Amino acid sequence: MAAGVCEKVCPSASIRLKENRAVFTPGNCQTCLACAHACPQKAIGLTIPEKNPQARYRNEHVSLQDIIQANHQG
Repeated sequence: MAAGVCEKVCPSASIRLKENRAVFTPGNCQTCLACAHACPQKAIGLTIPEKNPQARYRNEHVSLQDIIQANHQG
């Protein structure tokens, strides 16, 4: 998927791209980690230790396109 997928999968609009870099805006984040798991460059991570920091998790029954479409429903 193209650049900016992290922004598109965020249900709270807490991630925005600025000069091709992900910028986090705190306040509405739901800690769903969709941005971290969907980031093709693995540029988004947690500030707490992760057991497997290279892992990316996805529900095999939900596509990234499904998430993006769900985020843009009125």
